[in-house]
Amino acid sequence: MRPRISLGREFGLFWGGQTVSLVGDRITVFVVPTLMIFALHASPFEVGVVAMAQYLGIPLLGPVAGVLVDRWDRRLTLVACDLVRLAAVAAMPIAYWLGVLSTPVLFVCVALVSGATIFFNVGYLVAVPATVPEDKLVRAYSRLEGSRTVSEVAGPSIAAGLYHALGVAALLVDAASYLISAVCFRAMRPWGAGTVQQGSIWSRLVLGFRLNWTDPVLRRVVIAAVTLNSGGPIFVTVLPVLAYQGLGVPVAVFGAAMS
Repeated sequence: MRPRISLGREFGLFWGGQTVSLVGDRITVFVVPTLMIFALHASPFEVGVVAMAQYLGIPLLGPVAGVLVDRWDRRLTLVACDLVRLAAVAAMPIAYWLGVLSTPVLFVCVALVSGATIFFNVGYLVAVPATVPEDKLVRAYSRLEGSRTVSEVAGPSIAAGLYHALGVAALLVDAASYLISAVCFRAMRPWGAGTVQQGSIWSRLVLGFRLNWTDPVLRRVVIAAVTLNSGGPIFVTVLPVLAYQGLGVPVAVFGAAMS
């Protein structure tokens, strides 16, 4: 059996934090519509409005996120994004226990998580090259993709089990995952210092749009991403409503089906 090749302490912290956080993400994605349907007795329209908040930040913040993150310290930006997401996710069960949880409150919390995730993902893209030698990049990305795949497969079942055992408190598990991720980033050696960019934010935005549209490969990627994200709210709205209200599927069965 071949020995496992270490990619160093810095990548180990990064990989460990992201593996925990990815599983936590699946918990919130599963629990929020489940909570709305069973605890708030929300209508399909209300579930759809909150689902829309997951994608709202993409057209609003996506274009400026890259320009801004490029000027900031990337590592500290990732820490800040994790802390924002921690607070937003933790606010949902707290609002429920206080008796003030509603569709608008969930919309705001989910929108905050989505917005912070957009900035996080931009910084995330440069984290691996900053912490791993070039000749080990493929192995590093392979491990991250393995963690993502495991979270996609196991996440819904874990979320269903946690919701069955803890109810709305299952969201605190996701909040804790963001804390672990933030601690891991904070423990890493400094990297990704902000750079001074030539030109204003607006000029950089125009340049970015021009580059993405004139390059045939990037243009197709943009069109594919827009199409995919347009269908996302439909999927995450219709599926839980169909399963719970239309078919009367138990939470555990739905979680297993999603896995």
